[in-house]
Order: sequence, then C-alpha cells, then structure tokens
Amino acid sequence: MLDELKGSIPLIVDGGACSNGLESTIIAVEVGEKRPVLRLLRPGPVTREELQKFGKVPRAGRGKDDRPEAPGSLDSHYAPEIPVLLHDSPAEFEPEEGKRYALLSYRGEAKDGYLERHDWVRVEVLSPGKGKLAEAAVRFFHSLRNLDAEGIDAIVAEPVSDVGLGSAIMDRLRRAAFR
Repeated sequence: MLDELKGSIPLIVDGGACSNGLESTIIAVEVGEKRPVLRLLRPGPVTREELQKFGKVPRAGRGKDDRPEAPGSLDSHYAPEIPVLLHDSPAEFEPEEGKRYALLSYRGEAKDGYLERHDWVRVEVLSPGKGKLAEAAVRFFHSLRNLDAEGIDAIVAEPVSDVGLGSAIMDRLRRAAFR
C-alpha cells in the first residue's frame, strides 16, 4: 500500500490483513414498491446473493451524473503500473514476440488452460488446488503487487467464477485491466 501511494501521505496505520481480502461491500438503500432496493455500488465480501434476502439487488451502475458513488469505483482504480490482460478464455491470449508475461492464476492448474499457454516469467496462484474464492480474495492484492514489481511487460489474469465472492474479484480484475 505504501508503495502505491508514492509518498503522497506521511503515515499509514497498518491494521493487519483483512480477513476477507477485499474491501467492504458498499450499497445504497432506496425505497422500493414492496421491498427495499439495494443498489450494489461496490461488490465485496457480502455478495449479491446474500443481499437478495433483504431486498431487490439490480446490477451495479453509476450515479445520476455518471460519477462513481463509492470509493474504489473508478474504472481503473485497481490498476497496477503494468498492463493487466483479462480474457474470457486462454485461447484469446496471443503473446507478443519479445514481451515478458506473468500469470495471475486462480488455481494454478493446467486444466484451466493458461499454465501451458506460455513460458511465464512468474506465476502467482490465488488459491492453489481446489480454487477457493475466499482464499483467492485474501491473496488477490498481494499477488497483484508481487507481479507488478516483477519487471515484466504485462500480467495475464485468469478469470474466476463471476458469482458470489467471485463477482467482487472479477470487479477488481476488470478495473485492473481497464486502460
């Protein structure tokens, strides 16, 4: 975190690792016809599916004047210094000659199709083996920072399931890949 702020503030109080890995879920509560409308402003550890017990949860969006309504909602908010490439499938990744790539892998398994696609400079695995979203969320920012400091040309990120906590991880990956 201190590296990302580049000396813009004099002090950071470190409260330790976040037990959920990702920042909080932010919602806006509005009056609905029968139930409240819970607009998901930033996905986080409390998932859309969990919120649906309490009200209608439409897809996330921008405010009336197209400005973000919550912290961490800028299109490129989570972007590291080097480009992040996010593809729907491994076949979409076409490495450019002479470029050095690292892989941000969900499970680190060959069956996902990314490991053998390229001779990676480095592979960071978010949840080795079984692919647990909670573990991936905890390791996400640390792994992204590690790869950003690797001296490579780009990070290729494997997508995760876009449901539950995976929606929050995919939100961060999409923002990291936005350029």
